[in-house]
Amino acid sequence: MAQTKSICDMYRVYRDGEFATICVADWVNEKDNQKTSFGGEILVNSSFGAFCHTWSNCAIPFKQFLQRISFDSFMQKCLGAELQIFDGEASLNRVKQALLALRRSRLLDAESAEERWTTLVYLSDVVQNSEESFYRELYDFCESCEGLREPEFYVVKSHSLQAIGFWQQLWPIFQSMLESELNAATLPEEK
Repeated sequence: MAQTKSICDMYRVYRDGEFATICVADWVNEKDNQKTSFGGEILVNSSFGAFCHTWSNCAIPFKQFLQRISFDSFMQKCLGAELQIFDGEASLNRVKQALLALRRSRLLDAESAEERWTTLVYLSDVVQNSEESFYRELYDFCESCEGLREPEFYVVKSHSLQAIGFWQQLWPIFQSMLESELNAATLPEEK
């Protein structure tokens, strides 16, 4: 079993009560008679959660790569399917909009529409709580109303608020630190 110990660069970022410790290790992949590529690993422990990933083949040095990476690219690698989370409020609003459309098109009479709307209001706290609750509580509701689709059709997923918070509040500070470091490294040495 191979074991190594190495050193990585550690950055500490603070802003408005939020914090992150970010560790970055980077390397050069030199291959005989082939184009040089770069790689790196980032480990983030923050008040918004943990994010980590290893990029084994970047076209540019890893820290430059991190300065240019987009939110979606970074977070998709770090969080995968967990980047998109159930948005209960938006999902419930889609069901409400569908009910309103049925009423406007007169596929649902006023009395039935009001009864279904009241049921939705009654269920709103439960169905917004989790995707599982949304399916469970709305399956019969949707099936009993001609013109409504199955609950899956109305589910809305949004980016994790934790990921967005980290990216908006702390990532720009980290990028600024990287920029300063890279600019300092390219300055000619004074003699």
